[in-house]
Amino acid sequence: MLGRYKKIIEAKLRGLAKAAAVSGVSPNALTLSGLLIGLAGLYPLYAYGCVPCFLLAAALMAFMDMLDGLVARYTGKASKFGAFLDSTVDRAEDAVLVAALMLSNVLTPAEALTLLTGMFLISYARARAEGLGLHMSGVGLAERPERLLLILVALAAYPVSFEAARIIALGLLGIVYLTVAQRIAYAWRMLR
Repeated sequence: MLGRYKKIIEAKLRGLAKAAAVSGVSPNALTLSGLLIGLAGLYPLYAYGCVPCFLLAAALMAFMDMLDGLVARYTGKASKFGAFLDSTVDRAEDAVLVAALMLSNVLTPAEALTLLTGMFLISYARARAEGLGLHMSGVGLAERPERLLLILVALAAYPVSFEAARIIALGLLGIVYLTVAQRIAYAWRMLR
């Protein structure tokens, strides 16, 4: 759903991507630095319960995730390895986001593990289907931008209302498994 706004966001970031490219910043360095920022944001959340600290780190992590591909395309450094690294780091960033839900007690460890498993299944279903020649982008309610947004909204709601944060996180859990089912059903229809 939010994927349709990707081109609009990329157009707004094009100038910044050009500046980063001119300064010699590597797209892979942006990818990895986004993950490191997200991981660093977990510490104040764990040690001090500082949800705003993590939200800032998560926003920067998401920003780097958008910027790395733009810089790669602008510099002509887009590569198969870069795409592989980006997808792999995206899974690690998913784990960081779910860890934040667990560390803030919005989700229990079992719920967090169940959510993370579902998020990985969504990504795996797409990768496997695309490996079989099937286009899977846009299939399902909870693609990565929607999942990221709902996790950030749940965390932002936490200081105001723990109950609202839990409802959003548990709603995401349901939507994630609905998305897995949607992708399996789509693959079944298209591949049989």
